[in-house]
Amino acid sequence: ILGRMADMLGLNGYTPSTLAVNGGGPALVSSNHPLIKVNPSGYVKFNPIPWEPVDLNVVKEINKATEVGSNVLSEVWAEKMFQALNENSLLYEELSGNSLF
Repeated sequence: ILGRMADMLGLNGYTPSTLAVNGGGPALVSSNHPLIKVNPSGYVKFNPIPWEPVDLNVVKEINKATEVGSNVLSEVWAEKMFQALNENSLLYEELSGNSLF
């Protein structure tokens, strides 16, 4: 329901976004605007291998490896992965020092 409200606000010139704290996401799903889910215990920085930090420069270099035979799915996946890593880093920096309660 709230996601549809965000869609209508967007159609009327506003720039809405939705934020869910500790669940409640399904009621906030919007067709056109992002949903951010926040864990009240803190924000976790993406790092699938704790002993090896993620180097975004390496990810960016791999994304440039487009060739004639590259398929569209792999290009879109790589772009979305890089976007997710950047968003995670940005949110971690902004939210890591803040408390929700």
